[in-house]
Amino acid sequence: MTVEDISRSKPDPEIFLKASMEMGFSPKECLVVEDSTNGVRAAGAAGMACIGLRNQNSGNQNHDGADAVVDSLRQVTPALLLSLGLRLKPRHGLETV
Repeated sequence: MTVEDISRSKPDPEIFLKASMEMGFSPKECLVVEDSTNGVRAAGAAGMACIGLRNQNSGNQNHDGADAVVDSLRQVTPALLLSLGLRLKPRHGLETV
């Protein structure tokens, strides 16, 4: 999914909703990992779980509204997902616990 595939940019949820639809997942089955304020807002507007990623290369972004915030992708573990009430499903989507 690229900017050419959408007509509205974040914080509009269009990019996330289109991507989930093309992959055959409902928004509730998706997890967004975002390093930007507008990305966190877009994930929330799409009805998707969101983990904010602090990224020194993205400046001082506001991750308010994210379900969790991490400093590294290594911190996105099954235990973190479970703490958010999520778990992986066999077809690699998410479901609430």
